[in-house]
Amino acid sequence: MAFPTYHPNPYVHAITMILHDWFLAMQDGTASWRTPDPLKPVWTEDRVDQLIQGLDAYYDKQVAGWAGAATGSVQAKAGPDFWRLSPQARLAMAQELQDVMDRYEGTPHADQAAHSSSEWFNRWLQEMDRGEADSYEDYL
Repeated sequence: MAFPTYHPNPYVHAITMILHDWFLAMQDGTASWRTPDPLKPVWTEDRVDQLIQGLDAYYDKQVAGWAGAATGSVQAKAGPDFWRLSPQARLAMAQELQDVMDRYEGTPHADQAAHSSSEWFNRWLQEMDRGEADSYEDYL
């Protein structure tokens, strides 16, 4: 798999690199070895599930859009399916994403990402982080 393209926004680039790393770990079977940091705040299982469902929905939408444009079909589905991760691995990924959101909170980079081509996804991540988002489906 090709390395993801560098994004000029460091917030978007950091999120992309984490997701790419997790996708590769799922491919090579090492994702199950990853465990959450016990010293970091623990997300509720519902919140982690909401994150995973949102990520999968986002990638399904992106893949279907690109594949549909290339083939004329909207039935394509080839996202990473992060739902396959174990509950511990899901929490570990959520903690990594939380670290990035915390690092860039209130910066122009995070604000700019909320107005990018993936606006709904970035806005959803930020609102979920603040406890304001109910369901990713409201942002699709």
